[in-house]
Amino acid sequence: GVAPSASKRTIRLAYLRLAKQFHPDVNKASGAEGNFQKVREAYEVLSDDARRREYDRQLSPMRSASTRTYSGNPSGPRTWQGAQGRGNFRTVDEEARRVRQEHEELRRRAEAQFFMRFNQSRYRSSLSESLFRFL
Repeated sequence: GVAPSASKRTIRLAYLRLAKQFHPDVNKASGAEGNFQKVREAYEVLSDDARRREYDRQLSPMRSASTRTYSGNPSGPRTWQGAQGRGNFRTVDEEARRVRQEHEELRRRAEAQFFMRFNQSRYRSSLSESLFRFL
């Protein structure tokens, strides 16, 4: 992503980097060709001044509804669009925080379950040792 105020040079450099990354001759992964087409279409829109103004005009209601930026503005949080491709912006930082919290919760649960089983096992073995000592 590039900033909404990105220069043509910045847009071209981002395009070249992404085109090299997703070009079907270089990237044999499934979906690479589709990603390459999207990158090419985005570059066609952003490199043409009239089409870029139209694109920015269509985005302006969404930007005014949200104080966040879109698609990797270096001066603000990086964001992505929702599944519908409109609205429902969520920052990458918020998403990363949510994923970290889920990961920590799963780790805590697994750790608690392990120690619960470990302690039960240790209790049983100490109980059986005590029982054998008593007999």
